[in-house]
Amino acid sequence: MLDLGVVAQNLLEQLSAELVNRGIVLPDMVYVAPGAEVAFDCEQLTVNMTRIISNMQTQDTPYPTMSALMISSAEFFATLVRCVPTLSDQGVPPSPADSAAAASLIMNDAFAMRRSLEKIKSACLIAPRNVPQTVGELRTIGPSGGFAASSIMYTVMLAEDWWADKPAARGVRAVAR
Repeated sequence: MLDLGVVAQNLLEQLSAELVNRGIVLPDMVYVAPGAEVAFDCEQLTVNMTRIISNMQTQDTPYPTMSALMISSAEFFATLVRCVPTLSDQGVPPSPADSAAAASLIMNDAFAMRRSLEKIKSACLIAPRNVPQTVGELRTIGPSGGFAASSIMYTVMLAEDWWADKPAARGVRAVAR
């Protein structure tokens, strides 16, 4: 049976390793988060599943489709949250230099996340080569409450028999370094 929690954990481990390889310093909090909305409590790297959809990303429809093969996909988000400067206790806004430094960090995280997931996908480290997968849109979030983030979508088809040769989907994890 395909274990989506294991798939999410493997995605997190692969992404973490690739980000470190690219020189990104990861926060202390790195975990698979439950639910579609992840609270920004601290600097963190999370992977969460937002939904299971019919067909692949952007093709979901509320109407039945004629198909001999019913296809579903899981939509995951990887989010890297960073602290950003905020108003001081006296109501003074952060300096332009501090804001620019925070913006640069978020932008560098975003680029590294995009390239990391593209590499993970092309190397088939999450799903076998025959399983359709998509690295989706990356968005920045915030700032809000002293945090800003980069969040990217990863969608993978859920055809269990196609995963037969991928041990990670059945509970065995291996991180390529």
